[in-house]
Formats: sequence, C-alpha cells, structure tokens
Amino acid sequence: MIVTRTNRFESLAKRLRKRNRRIEDDLRGQLVEKLERGELPGDRAPETHGCIKVRVRNSSNGKGSSGGYRVIYRIENGVAVLLLITEKSDRLRDLPFTDVLKNI
Repeated sequence: MIVTRTNRFESLAKRLRKRNRRIEDDLRGQLVEKLERGELPGDRAPETHGCIKVRVRNSSNGKGSSGGYRVIYRIENGVAVLLLITEKSDRLRDLPFTDVLKNI
C-alpha cells in the first residue's frame, strides 16, 4: 500500500521533529512499514467517519506508547493518508476528532 502525508501532517511532524529527532524512525518502523505491507494498525474511531487512530512509541523519551505520539490516518482508494500527528501529552488529544478533522 502507498503511504502519503497531508500538508497538515507534515507541518505538525516538523514541529515535533525539533524536540524528537527520532520521530521519522519511529513512524517508519512502527506505522509506515506496517501500512506498506497492508496491515491496518490502530483502532477505528466511529466519530471520524472511517479514520483510524494509532499510538506510536517515542523512542527518545523511554516512556513507551503512553509518552509517544497519536497518529490519525484514513484509507482512500487503497492509499494510506496520514492526517494528523500529535504528542499524546499535547492538548490536541483532548479535542473530539471530528472538530480536529474539520480543520484539515
């Protein structure tokens, strides 16, 4: 499966890269490679009309997935589209997904 990123995802990832230098390795090893193999990690969030949320461990902080990232993606015509990424500690995680997705 092909994996793409939205501009919003890239913008959020760029901000996170400043604090977490291994973020690209974490994403590739824990999410992107699985998506490329056709696996769909994570849980469907019913309030997001088919989007999937998944935790990605931050290997820089040693806290496991509880101190990692939350990634929201969806599958469109056989392509995995990475929509949003945030640290689990960010306040964005407290917003309803539908409110966040309206701003993509």
